[in-house]
Amino acid sequence: MKASRSICLIVAAALLLAGCGGQAEQAAPAPTETSETAASATPSAEATFESDEATVSLLDSCLSLFGTSAVAKDAEEFLLNVESLDADTASEAGVLAARLGEVGARAEPELAKPISELEGIFDEFTQAWDDRGRFQLDNGTYESATAGIKTTCTRELDAEPAAEPTPELTEEQLAEQAFLSRVRSVHPNLENFPDADVVAAARNFCLVYSKPGGDPVVDQLITGAAGAKYTLEELHSINQFGVTAFCPEHIPLLD
Repeated sequence: MKASRSICLIVAAALLLAGCGGQAEQAAPAPTETSETAASATPSAEATFESDEATVSLLDSCLSLFGTSAVAKDAEEFLLNVESLDADTASEAGVLAARLGEVGARAEPELAKPISELEGIFDEFTQAWDDRGRFQLDNGTYESATAGIKTTCTRELDAEPAAEPTPELTEEQLAEQAFLSRVRSVHPNLENFPDADVVAAARNFCLVYSKPGGDPVVDQLITGAAGAKYTLEELHSINQFGVTAFCPEHIPLLD
């Protein structure tokens, strides 16, 4: 019986500490994006314009005006809500005129035309306000230009493919998440170890408990393995929370 228990202890310790090298594993560096992968990327919520020569898609142009970036949010707020130009909107109109020029320079003709019209209105307005402190707005032209931008972009943004639904987690995955959350709330240092390693350690305790005479083997395993990868306290918690999550039939064997 002693021999079999010793063998079980050695095997369990090997499983528990396999590949650890006594240190927390470091995350592998993210792969460098190549020009080939960059070309296949989906449109960014903050489209940028590196060249005045290439025309970008309607969707990318619209994301530049109605996307998630701070610049786009400012543009969206102005284009959707400002119905007239006055002293309160003078500085904002000047900034937006520059943004419209940047986007319109590479937009497709359908969007470039109303952008150019609105940019012209803003330029004329800011110049007149600087020179005379007043401006006579042609509301029809202003409304036509803003409507052209909003109509085109509403169509493009509404047609953007919906994000893939997040797959539902299995009961096993939910149990692993609950275990990791619980054990790391007590031992934040376990964040430095991969999920799979911590889960595997817990499941190995369950494996030992499932063998005849496994209870005392677990105690010896924890004492013998402490410090090689996990601390004594971490191993006790991995054991306790792991049994609760993955093999609750062995809960009576816990101290």
